[in-house]
Amino acid sequence: MPEQQRCIGVEINGALDKQKSAENYLARQKDYIGYGLMISKDVVFVDMAERNSFYAELFETQVRLTVLAGLDDIVFPSRANDTLRYH
Repeated sequence: MPEQQRCIGVEINGALDKQKSAENYLARQKDYIGYGLMISKDVVFVDMAERNSFYAELFETQVRLTVLAGLDDIVFPSRANDTLRYH
């Protein structure tokens, strides 16, 4: 996301009905959180119930929401003093 000078990770998860896959999925989420990243802000997780169930429109919505979540981190010169006051 060049406008925000940051990257967003994307994880596509399938076979969540299998215990090992679900455990790996949760472990990866825990790792991201341990690195200080936020789910749905820094990393988008896409869950697929079936092999062919990738929904492009839903993915686009998830990415848009992730972009919006990152907007609060942008410090605009006119709001620099506001940021200092509230943090």
